[in-house]
Amino acid sequence: MVIVTRSPILLTAFVLILATLPGSLGHIDVSESGGVLTVDTGMMVLKIEDNDISFHASGSTHIFNLRYSEIVGYDSGKGFGPPWPVRASLEDAVWNVDYMKSFSEEYGNYTEILLSSNLDGILTDVGQPTGENAGSPTIPGPGGPSPPQRTLEGWCSITITISIYERNRTISDSHGSFVVLGLTEAKIDIEIDVRKDAGVDRIALRQELSSPETDEYLVESPFGSRKIVPEYGKSVTERFAQSGYYVNTMSFRSKGKEGAHYSWNSYATIDGSDVPIETYCAQDNGSLAIYTVYPALAGDRVLHDPVIGVPRIGGPAGEVIDAMYEHGMSLAVGVIAGAGAVSAFAYRRYRKERKRDDILDFDNSEYLRK
Repeated sequence: MVIVTRSPILLTAFVLILATLPGSLGHIDVSESGGVLTVDTGMMVLKIEDNDISFHASGSTHIFNLRYSEIVGYDSGKGFGPPWPVRASLEDAVWNVDYMKSFSEEYGNYTEILLSSNLDGILTDVGQPTGENAGSPTIPGPGGPSPPQRTLEGWCSITITISIYERNRTISDSHGSFVVLGLTEAKIDIEIDVRKDAGVDRIALRQELSSPETDEYLVESPFGSRKIVPEYGKSVTERFAQSGYYVNTMSFRSKGKEGAHYSWNSYATIDGSDVPIETYCAQDNGSLAIYTVYPALAGDRVLHDPVIGVPRIGGPAGEVIDAMYEHGMSLAVGVIAGAGAVSAFAYRRYRKERKRDDILDFDNSEYLRK
């Protein structure tokens, strides 16, 4: 980058802008209105209403949607797919919502939003449990005849914690590591507690991703990439091959460029042990539904941690922000403290050399190109 200035005032202003840039971008503001929490980092905006999350880059009108819609259970011996022996709707759940703001020496200011709900399971006559877990009387289905259904009260609970950090945070375990980028990504910790036996040995969390301006979903892994073009009125389900791969990424793309992304691990922690999971994808009327499948029985606790985010700011401003997050705010203090000296130096140089301005070669200056 080449900077040409003929005024010490302009040079000082540029230095001060760089010094204050992370201060202007490095904030996490939370507000609430009408049951919707809005989190604004200056680089990304999230709106959270129960199990619905929308997010976009600051200043952009291209909005991306993430919805955790249901938990289903099935018997691995009978394979993945409906009719589900048990399912719990997150759409109809009663949610408890809370948030906190805090500070860490490691990753700066951060905000955590906590969403939690107890879920009843809707049982069909496929693999229904008996005895104390038999549930309540049949619930009639809409639109004519349907399989008998019963309610298994308190089948499971779910807690979703959304964390936004000011600085980058590295997440590591025995399988590998990944970095959650400060201000442009949010880490989502999902905890599912299976409390009652529903006669199944697998549960799957359905995550729906959509954006009206997205013309393709791109799923990437070391095995290759797959483009999924949104098709309205179409519903197809297939399994992703991801054995041995740590992080899977799906990006929302429009005209060949990424607008946002969603990633998830190939491993979940179940009752304290890391277990490989399966992932299925469904094209559902223009949206992409991802099912992450966990081997879980009654009494098991499932922990999984996806990440959502928007592209990080690029260019010199992004490099300055990265440097300040890496080295701490001491760099900012140093820049501000040195601004006066830089200004005085520039002023002296300006007075001495202003008669030779026309012959100065700024483009080839080693100092200015550093």
